[in-house]
Amino acid sequence: MIVGALIAGLFVCATGCSEGRGDNAGRYLTADVETGDVERTVLSTGTLQPFVVVNVGAQATGQIQSLEVKLGDVVKRGQLLGVIDPAIQRNTLRNAEAALAVQQGQNAQQQAQLEKSLIDLNRQKALLDKGYASPAAYDQAAAQVALARASVRTTSAQVTQARILVEKAQVDLGRTNVIAPIDGVVASILVREGQSVNAVQMSPTLLRLAKMDVMTVKAQISEADVVRVHPGSVAYFTILGDPSRRYYGRLRTVEPAPDNADDTLTAPASAAVYYNALFDVPNADGRLRSSMTAQVSVVLAQAKGVLTAPSGALGKRGADGRYLVKVLGPDGKTTDRRVRVGVSDSANAEILDGLKRGENVVVGDALNRSAAHGRKPGEK
Repeated sequence: MIVGALIAGLFVCATGCSEGRGDNAGRYLTADVETGDVERTVLSTGTLQPFVVVNVGAQATGQIQSLEVKLGDVVKRGQLLGVIDPAIQRNTLRNAEAALAVQQGQNAQQQAQLEKSLIDLNRQKALLDKGYASPAAYDQAAAQVALARASVRTTSAQVTQARILVEKAQVDLGRTNVIAPIDGVVASILVREGQSVNAVQMSPTLLRLAKMDVMTVKAQISEADVVRVHPGSVAYFTILGDPSRRYYGRLRTVEPAPDNADDTLTAPASAAVYYNALFDVPNADGRLRSSMTAQVSVVLAQAKGVLTAPSGALGKRGADGRYLVKVLGPDGKTTDRRVRVGVSDSANAEILDGLKRGENVVVGDALNRSAAHGRKPGEK
C-alpha cells in the first residue's frame, strides 16, 4: 500500500508538477527531498508465548474430586486449584500412625527392660563385692544389660523408620490438594472432575498456568538474515488485530539451532532454514495473548529527522562511495549530483550531503512509463 501510494504520488507529480519547469519537466517522474525517518530492518513472522508456562501435575493417585478454577482464571501462588480424592492417602496415613504407635510401645518396653537389667546388674555387683554372689551371676547380669541396650537401639531405629513413613503419608495426603506453584492465568485444563489419574510411574498434567504479564516473541529469522541480528538488537512487532500499534523490546537471545534441527539433517539443500530470535515485551493490559501472530521487525540501523530521498533516485555508486542522482531544476533541465548516503531501506535513503530539502530528484522517466502502457504521452 505504501509503495502504491508513493508511485501514485510520483505519477501525479510527473503529470501535474511540470508547470513552470519547462517543456521537459513532464518527461520525468520526480519526488521531493524531504525530512523524515529511515529504518533498515530484518522482517520476520513470529508467535507470542507467555514468558513462563508451568505444567501443574498430579503427585497423587486417585480420582479428581473437584476443580476449583476455570479456564482464564487469575490465580495466586499457593491457591487451591483442585482436589484428588484423599481416601487412599488418608488410610495410608492412619496405618502409618498406628505402626508408629506400635514401634513406640515396643521401644518403651525395651527401655523398661534396660532399666530393670541395670538394677539387677547393680545388685549383683553389690553382692559380688560382699562375697555373696558368684562372678558368673554378675557376668550374666551384665550380658542382660548389653542385650537390653541393643534391643533399645533396634526399637529406636524402628521408631525412626515408622515416623518417616508417617511423614511421607502426610506429604502424600497433602499432595491430594493441587496447589498453584506460581502467580498466573489458567491457560488450559486437561482433566475433568471424576477422572482418575495415576501418579505411580509419571506425573500426569492436570492444567497449565501461564505468566502473561510479560510475553515472549519467538521470531523466525531466515538463515540469510540471522548473521545480521544479535542479542541486544532493538525489535518491535505488530499484531493482526491492531497493526497501528508497535510493541518494542530487545532481542534476548538468538537460538543456535533451528527447532527442527534433526529434520534439517535429512532435508533437501533447498529447504528453508529458520532460527528463533526471542525477545520479551510487557503485557500489563493483557491485550497480547498466547499463540498470536506477530509481524516482527528487527532494527539493523535507523536515522530519525534526517534528509531523505527515494531509494529509486539513486543511480550508480562511484568509487568514492557516492551515488549519482539527477536533480530536476525549475527550468525543466536535469543536473547530475554526487550524494553521500547513510542509512537506507527499500523505499528511502538518508542523504548526508549533496541535496537540499525541497529539491526534486528524478526517480523515473514518464515517457518509459507511457511506452510500457502501449501509448504516447497525451494519448487516451
